[in-house]
Amino acid sequence: DLCLSGWTLGDARDPERHRFPTGTRLAAGAALVVFGSGVPTGDFGGAIVQWAAFGGRINMSNAGDVVTLADHRGAVHSQISWGDCADVTCAAEHIDGDLGVDQSVVRNPELTGAWAQHADLAEGVYFSPGHRVDGTPFVVKLSP
Repeated sequence: DLCLSGWTLGDARDPERHRFPTGTRLAAGAALVVFGSGVPTGDFGGAIVQWAAFGGRINMSNAGDVVTLADHRGAVHSQISWGDCADVTCAAEHIDGDLGVDQSVVRNPELTGAWAQHADLAEGVYFSPGHRVDGTPFVVKLSP
């Protein structure tokens, strides 16, 4: 299990686009989805669902950005970038080119692979929050 209380998601312009609320705990094998806009509907494969803090907008740029996950002390735990990186230093994990249209980026193969644009893996499907690219719930089954 991982306590995400006070952890943040940020981009090249604002290191704190979302702060995980006190008490946010991610169980081993669970998934968490943060929505940057819109009204989430559906079951999201059993994932924890949060709306972005600070006005409900993550506000990432399709042309390029850098997304950073940092702990409550500000230590960076994960970072990904794409496109022009919003004119800042790109992350070590970088997707060449812009995202073109609003879509998710996912690892291929899931959990361990390189980052890829969702629609490149599921033709015509731009996102699948809480689900794997093939549409099955994103839940890691742990053996007892």
